[in-house]
Amino acid sequence: MLGRGYLATLFAAGTMFAGCGAGICQGFPAKPIRLVSTEIGGGADFSARTLGQALAARFGQQLIVDNRPSGIIPGEIVFRAAADGYTLLVYGGVLVGAAIAGQGAV
Repeated sequence: MLGRGYLATLFAAGTMFAGCGAGICQGFPAKPIRLVSTEIGGGADFSARTLGQALAARFGQQLIVDNRPSGIIPGEIVFRAAADGYTLLVYGGVLVGAAIAGQGAV
């Protein structure tokens, strides 16, 4: 059975790209998409790699999984990236908890 985090990630990705067929996203993606995730081998990493394979096949563009140490680091990387839709965050509850606790800029 698939975990809640995995299903939530797939739902978010599907929602994000749902309108692309209507001409809104013509030409997107024009370059590789970066999926920033937590440590290799965890649930977020698994979700990012599975999502990356599915979206790469769908859009014909490479998706790069960029694993970073757990905590707020992945969220800060995405927060500081250009707002062009090419850097996405695949995360778990630890980032949300750290942001609520005021431990980062996320």
